[in-house]
Amino acid sequence: MRPLRVALVINERKRFPRSVGWWSYDVPEFDVVHIPVSEGTVWSRKRLSRAGFDVAVWEDDKAYGGPSDVGVPVAYVIVDSNLSTPHFQQRLQCAHRADLLLIDSDVLQRFRSTGKKIRRFNYCVNDTLAKDWGEQKIVDVCYHAHIRDIVPRRAAEQALRRFCYERNLNCMIGKICNGEGYMRAFNRSCISLHVSSVPQTRAHRVFDVMACRSALLSSQLPAIEGDDITAGVHYVDFARPDDIGKRVEELLEGGRWREIAEAGYELVHRRHTWAARARELREILSQELGL
Repeated sequence: MRPLRVALVINERKRFPRSVGWWSYDVPEFDVVHIPVSEGTVWSRKRLSRAGFDVAVWEDDKAYGGPSDVGVPVAYVIVDSNLSTPHFQQRLQCAHRADLLLIDSDVLQRFRSTGKKIRRFNYCVNDTLAKDWGEQKIVDVCYHAHIRDIVPRRAAEQALRRFCYERNLNCMIGKICNGEGYMRAFNRSCISLHVSSVPQTRAHRVFDVMACRSALLSSQLPAIEGDDITAGVHYVDFARPDDIGKRVEELLEGGRWREIAEAGYELVHRRHTWAARARELREILSQELGL
């Protein structure tokens, strides 16, 4: 199939190069031009058609205005709709203005009322950043996330700190904003802890950790078609903060963390890189929009 010329409609505050996988580097399937918009901006399909674009891919991160008139087909990427009811309602409203909905981790059925074509569009990693950097494994457990105002994450932090202090383990905790620094921190950690902010979500961090060859220890994750991740194989889960110490101990004892880290690493770099997802997206756009 021929490459498509894509207008990537994004929030003007989005930083590039980006840590998330989608559109993070050039791929043969797409010729991409970034179209930054402010929140609430209405943009023209007709102008994009006249400019020679085949499709507009519209991301949901605070780019709420949407397309007007007729012209280039629009695929709307929905990522954060399952964080809260307001998140869902905002994205549902925007979804009516698109031709195709590409949904990361939410339940597809929630958007059937729009009457739009809907496909799963799982997260993928930027494997130029989320990779094995060759860092020495000098950290037993890391926990790099926004923690302060999220109750389940604070509880997990307290449990982890207490356990690591009692067992004299090397533990690193705190949010890291730098993309490369964030990924390298996972790569130097035997185990990386993740706690979902709300139970129904599967955060991007899940795949980023695995891509960096660290063993993922996570709160229980929803089953999402296309993710293909299995608890006990690609990661280890826990139900309560009090279980974290036991899981860390099990992973470190006998070096089981290496087995989990390797399985997750192999899966993500085989199935969930931007190069792999771009090939899937090109097929989707052909099947659903005839492009």
